[in-house]
Amino acid sequence: MDNSRSSETLAYSLNLFLKGEHMPKPTVTIHAVHERNIEKYWDSLKLPDSQPCYVCKEPVTKKNVAAFVPVDGKVEVVCDKPLCFFNLHYMKHK
Repeated sequence: MDNSRSSETLAYSLNLFLKGEHMPKPTVTIHAVHERNIEKYWDSLKLPDSQPCYVCKEPVTKKNVAAFVPVDGKVEVVCDKPLCFFNLHYMKHK
């Protein structure tokens, strides 16, 4: 992600947060995988060793994955950058 795009995304996300629009209205079920089981879960999904973050498109591996997200019948991954995780939350509840 280039710096100007990152700055715009951060400004937009902070604006939403300050307005209180970051809180989803519907109830959400969150399934968790303990970090000690990440490798086994990653392998069970038959994911490649690295794949792009669903949000920023940077490479995600078993070492820096923060979330697994079902999208259109596939499993996407999100990296461990806080801004990516925050934007994922907003994207999923828009």
